[in-house]
Amino acid sequence: YFTPVLKVRQAPDDEYRYPIYRRPHSWEGPLPTRAQIDGEKVLAGQGLELAYAADPVDIYYMQVQGSGYVEYLDTGERALLVYDGSNQQPYRSIERYLTEREDLEVGNLSINGIKRFLKDHPALRDTVLSQNPSYIFFAPRGRSVKGAGQVPLIPEISVAVDHRYLPLGSVLLAACPVYDKYGEVDHHEFRILLPQDTGGAIRGPGHLDVYSGVGRAGQS
Repeated sequence: YFTPVLKVRQAPDDEYRYPIYRRPHSWEGPLPTRAQIDGEKVLAGQGLELAYAADPVDIYYMQVQGSGYVEYLDTGERALLVYDGSNQQPYRSIERYLTEREDLEVGNLSINGIKRFLKDHPALRDTVLSQNPSYIFFAPRGRSVKGAGQVPLIPEISVAVDHRYLPLGSVLLAACPVYDKYGEVDHHEFRILLPQDTGGAIRGPGHLDVYSGVGRAGQS
């Protein structure tokens, strides 16, 4: 996983009109689902908007990653937005939903592949995103990306784990795959990995995600 960088504005306009929300601390009762927040706009007008992005798919994947940098086009400032709680709804994979839709030819199910598919099929975008009712809220905090262990993440060394099986702060010696230029596993090499983060989609003893860095370099 990586830390995305989003272009945003402080005030909405015709292009940058999709809000990134802080947590509604005064909300009474169960927090709304993604469909209610994005589709019915139940949080709009309550002063919870941190910024406005041009593409809700970018916001979705920043939520999946758990944090992100935003660059304000109207001020030139850059801020780090970090995880500040969720709506306590279950996480459901849109990748699995797209795989199960036999009538859709999505192709590559990478982040960029799904972004291209939804850009080419805008009428499906809201339906696809709403399959995951979980919604992440953000807060501006600090400058360096930190995990759940509250220490700065190190690319290719920090990993997100299910802390029920691997405690944060432990040290792992792992046989990690090394890929060739065709994306095939060429060989394995031993590396030290540090469990320093968690994730809503990381469940079970056999699953960890390696942190890869910031922006396009981290995504690639």
